[in-house]
Amino acid sequence: MTEQKSFKKRVKETVIQNAYSYKKYFVDYEYLLFSTAFVNNKYYIVSAYNDNYLHLTGLHTSLNATDFFEKCYTGTLEESDFDFCKSGQNESEVKGSVRRKINSLPTIMDIFNVGTSVEEDFEKNRIRCALAAGNVSATLGFVVAGKAKPMTY
Repeated sequence: MTEQKSFKKRVKETVIQNAYSYKKYFVDYEYLLFSTAFVNNKYYIVSAYNDNYLHLTGLHTSLNATDFFEKCYTGTLEESDFDFCKSGQNESEVKGSVRRKINSLPTIMDIFNVGTSVEEDFEKNRIRCALAAGNVSATLGFVVAGKAKPMTY
């Protein structure tokens, strides 16, 4: 009988496994999004940095965002490096958010492939962002201040 992994162990493995792809697809490249349907800007340049990765995971850590990414990327992240405690949210709410984010994490690497929709001034529930790109699996929100940077949900 196979031993069931704890949620924390599954989260750790997922964020480590996806750090390489995140760097390969988002940190190492910039993307030019252009559409005649855009109203706010003629185009957007999407760029990401190592320190954007932490937000994509939904985790809380005492590490700074760059160190968190480096530990994920090098495979040295420990379960003690993160938790599910956030101000104003109970642990169950945070775990739910983390669960949704880690399930979407692998799919956002393909966010600019065929079948992606892009929307300016995206708003859904409590989420508001200047630009969003999505497909049937995930939606990635962006903050636009010069270049568009991932903000996720």
